[in-house]
Amino acid sequence: MTKVYDLASALTSLGVGEAVVTVLSPSGVPTPVAWTRLYPPESRMAPAEPATIARAVAGSAIQARYAQSVDPDSAYERLTARMQQAQADKPIPPPGPDPAPERSRERSRPAPAPGGVDTKDLTQMGKMALRFMNTPAGREIQRSIFGVLRKRR
Repeated sequence: MTKVYDLASALTSLGVGEAVVTVLSPSGVPTPVAWTRLYPPESRMAPAEPATIARAVAGSAIQARYAQSVDPDSAYERLTARMQQAQADKPIPPPGPDPAPERSRERSRPAPAPGGVDTKDLTQMGKMALRFMNTPAGREIQRSIFGVLRKRR
């Protein structure tokens, strides 16, 4: 049976370390209030001793999974290693005649940029993006990014 409190008198008669509390039920509805005693936290305002830290770590439920530190390669380290490997594996071309005449025959499309993306492709993508931004969906995206409100009608 739930005890019913007169909240006005309960709040004025609370002692040190006492409180009137309520919590949410699993369905999200507040439960009836309850008069309770609060205990102070067991803490201290100083660094913990190494023995205390060791006991807390040893008693942790996740200690088995995280006990050993792991230093995996970052994406930057992996990409740098690949680039260095590719540069080391790249054959050095023998000195010879200037390859410029060979390029003059192939003027239909310029060579791709060093990153592998052709400037013509970038131009096409830019045009497509501009066309999309002129559609209703594109304008909505622009409004959400730049914070412009809709016009009132």
